[in-house]
Amino acid sequence: MTGHGAALNKAYRTLAKEAVSYAPIEGAAGYANARHFAFASWVADPDDIDMLTLSEELKQAEALAKEGTKVRLRSDDERRAMRQQYEQIPQHLSAIEIAYEKALKRGAYASATVVAGATFRLSRKKHGALSDHTLYWRFNEAQSTRLSGKPQKALHAAQALLPGKERVKGADHPGTLTTRYLIASCLQDTGKPQEALDAAQALLPDEERVNGGDHPSTLSTRLLIASCLEDTGKPQEALHAAQALLPDEERVNGGDHPGTLTTRYLIASCLQDTGKPQEALDAAQALLPDEERVQGEDHPDTLTTRLLIASCLQATGKPEEALDAAQALLPDEERVNGGDHPGTLTTRWLIASCLQYTGKPQEALDAAQALLPDMERVQGADHPGTLTTRWLIASCLSELDRAEDAKLVMDGVLAGFEKADYGAPVVEKARQLAKDLGLADPT
Repeated sequence: MTGHGAALNKAYRTLAKEAVSYAPIEGAAGYANARHFAFASWVADPDDIDMLTLSEELKQAEALAKEGTKVRLRSDDERRAMRQQYEQIPQHLSAIEIAYEKALKRGAYASATVVAGATFRLSRKKHGALSDHTLYWRFNEAQSTRLSGKPQKALHAAQALLPGKERVKGADHPGTLTTRYLIASCLQDTGKPQEALDAAQALLPDEERVNGGDHPSTLSTRLLIASCLEDTGKPQEALHAAQALLPDEERVNGGDHPGTLTTRYLIASCLQDTGKPQEALDAAQALLPDEERVQGEDHPDTLTTRLLIASCLQATGKPEEALDAAQALLPDEERVNGGDHPGTLTTRWLIASCLQYTGKPQEALDAAQALLPDMERVQGADHPGTLTTRWLIASCLSELDRAEDAKLVMDGVLAGFEKADYGAPVVEKARQLAKDLGLADPT
């Protein structure tokens, strides 16, 4: 076994034992976390049979906890032995950080969240809640939580973290600025693009003053502003901002940097929103092989580009091709990101929309109605994605000559878009449908 493998083995051993200590409180989910760490420790060192045995025991404990059966806990001697492991934590943290960064790079955000969360708890117990190391891992947990498709939870975590960062590090510390960036990103992901835009625009001059115009964090904030401009119904401004950003990204970070690739994605998305679907399709199809080469076929960003391509195919009058592309994408989204991830939900929405475009309004209605409760549960009733799903349902009902049912579903949709300051092209379609149904426009 290599030195790196040994370090990882010890690191995951420590995390597994810590997770075991929390498992009686957290229940089945806690035992599942502990099992993942124990198994990872064994993978790092296949000779460590103790960890393999522990992972198997924890799998049984998880099943018992799900059934509500009492799980036998370890003895006091074993608990004392686990507490002694805290003395070994500092020498293992570098290996844990390597594991976290690797998980982020390959887009394994759920795994990164588990590692960051466990390490945050370890550090808090060892070093205190306001130590540099604890704040660092608390931020990492919030960041990876957002990337794994749980922006509301991440937003709460980042907002709770910011005062500690400001108190310990100061308002101008790069870590404080990065936390403000995370809050703005979460606001966008939770369907509050105007709040996100305001936060990002307030952050940018501080980034430029502290870090400089060419700093990667400054470029990321400019990218976020451009993205928020698109979401607030200003796709032309967003396109200009992204096109101005791209040469700076390429000069500073290089053509293969994730920020550069994401800027190219945003340009393609804005081209679609500004009524240039063929240009958008060309840009997205040119981007996809670069994302697959740099980040891998299963990276969430790669899957998002495939979703954009499918959407552009629909917009260029190729709904059958779009439907095939979206249906091929869905199992990959579910496997990589999970069923509740925003990307998975959006892919399901696109499939329903394509079914309507291909002359199958009843199938589209069934798909959209099955999607709506998941949208409401995951993103909330007021999220633009949920409102867009209600519009799609109403559109299908109208096409099926069920105008009264369509009116009931559309009730409050336009007001919801207005409240969220959401300005995507679908809003105009929703206004037209409301007009056709004889509903008043709240604006």
